[in-house]
Amino acid sequence: MATSKSKTSLREDLTCAICFELFKEPVMLGCMHHFCRRCIVSYWKSVRSPVTCPQCRQEFPNKCCFQTNYLVANLVEKVRASSSPASVKYLEKELNDCLESQCSMKDAYISMIRKDKDKMEKIKKTGAELQGRVHNDFQALHHFLQVEEEAMIEELKREQEEMLQGLERHLEALQVAIRDVEKNINILRQTAGSTDQSVLVELPKLNSRPISIDI
Repeated sequence: MATSKSKTSLREDLTCAICFELFKEPVMLGCMHHFCRRCIVSYWKSVRSPVTCPQCRQEFPNKCCFQTNYLVANLVEKVRASSSPASVKYLEKELNDCLESQCSMKDAYISMIRKDKDKMEKIKKTGAELQGRVHNDFQALHHFLQVEEEAMIEELKREQEEMLQGLERHLEALQVAIRDVEKNINILRQTAGSTDQSVLVELPKLNSRPISIDI
């Protein structure tokens, strides 16, 4: 766009203000304005003296107050060459190639964006699935541990209950044994206190219940 505007501005600068075409044999007047040699000569022929510049109206002493500007002539030739059908066709081809390249680049970027978005969706989906799986696995593990905990507690309670019951039975047996021993003590005391020692032929029959000391 900037190049096109620059070319348009340059073309306007190299356009004759009389014939409105690119300069042909451009000449420069003393006022620095440029015209085609044929155009300025024809213009001055059509006017009476004094001769003036068609643009700024500056007066000149005669009709030969101009000189060929070869630099402008070269620029005109370059502009005219760049405006030729071949040059225009080449520029159109360059423009189309550039446009096609940019469109391809845009399509490639769009494809990359689409792939990245697909990857993001897959990552989110996979992450959600993994999180759900981990949650379910830990829930199952918690349930298993809870069941194991309850079973172990029940086993400990059962063992404790069995031990307590065994101790209670042992205590009861010891209480009975103590009572038997006390009865034996009384019997022995009564026997030992008898006045007629001759009647003691044998020891009295005592209560005897063996009890294990350890449980």
